[in-house]
Amino acid sequence: MEHFLRVSFNYRKNPFEYNSKNKVSENDTINDTINLTKNEQRILNLIINNNKITREELVNATELSDRTISRMIKHLQDKKLILREGSKKTGFWRILK
Repeated sequence: MEHFLRVSFNYRKNPFEYNSKNKVSENDTINDTINLTKNEQRILNLIINNNKITREELVNATELSDRTISRMIKHLQDKKLILREGSKKTGFWRILK
């Protein structure tokens, strides 16, 4: 087979992939190259573990104010890490990176 080339790539598992057996804890770091605050990291981990989580549930889980949660979500959306799909009531969060 003189006219063929074989290429092998190392597979790296997506760190944002949801796996019900292996949930991300609030203290885990997702990616060191993305500059996230500790609270942004906590919110992202909660969203990864439950993509249908509401802002009210985030407030209760983190004990941060509703305004702070809204601001952190906006930052995560601006960094293109999360995207809200669907309506406010029945929508869900999509993890982009």
